[in-house]
Parts: sequence; structure tokens; C-alpha cells
Amino acid sequence: MKFWEAMKEMKKGKKVRNKDWTEEQYIYLTADNEIFDEDNCTCFIDEKDSEWEIYDDRKPAPTILKTLANDLSCNSSDICMRLSFDEQVELVAVLARLNMEYKIY
Repeated sequence: MKFWEAMKEMKKGKKVRNKDWTEEQYIYLTADNEIFDEDNCTCFIDEKDSEWEIYDDRKPAPTILKTLANDLSCNSSDICMRLSFDEQVELVAVLARLNMEYKIY
């Protein structure tokens, strides 16, 4: 997205980052319409022509969670063939909750 689109997202309360920045860098808009960075310091943006994206603040998933999610995927394993429909629904719900906190997918 362009910077003007990133500004719209920040006005909605989202954090955004330049695609060229490191994974942990982002900016956000304060209630006073000031731009601050991840260290809560005032930030002046001179990269307005760059590509921007919404910052994903979920924690990187531990390898064990990624492995578990891949192993339990109904598309890549026969584990789901042994689960009842209700168990499959519960499994999907658990993976969805984990994915909200961790970057699994």
C-alpha cells in the first residue's frame, strides 16, 4: 500500500511498517495525530514513496507450534481421518486461536 493508505490504517488504530524495514519496526498514530515508532519516539517519515503494510504484532510461532499445525492439517495428514467431525471442528478452533497470538500461517 502507499503511504496515504497506511495513514488511513493508522487512523483506524493499526500499526504499519515500511516493507524494507526489519520485522520488528513499525509506526503508529497517537491520539494527537503524531507519528511514533516502536520505541515510542516521535518519527518523521521521509519514505512516503515506499511500499507499506500493516504491522503484524503476533509473536513468531515456536517451531513446535508450526510443526504441530502442519502435522494436524487435514490437507497434509491422515490424522483428521481418525477424528470425528466435532473433533475436527474443535481442532480448527484451537489452531485459529493459536494463530491469533502466533504467526503460524
